[in-house]
Amino acid sequence: MNLLEHDYPSLLLGKQQPPCLSLYQPTHRQHPDNQQDPIRFRNLIKTLIATLGHRNRMRDVQALVAPLQALADDHDF
Repeated sequence: MNLLEHDYPSLLLGKQQPPCLSLYQPTHRQHPDNQQDPIRFRNLIKTLIATLGHRNRMRDVQALVAPLQALADDHDF
């Protein structure tokens, strides 16, 4: 069984190459509450881009957030 407490501490807490990006949001399992989840996720990405844009070149920021934007476009996610 994959449990976060057993399988991932070293992955999450180990040394990482900066910058490390994390987005956290509550999600909903049922309709209609879950209709807002993709919108909120995209809004978190926009906030992350704005925050990173203060310290980094926009080209670098776009490269960093590209995987998150791909998730935003993935209906199964």
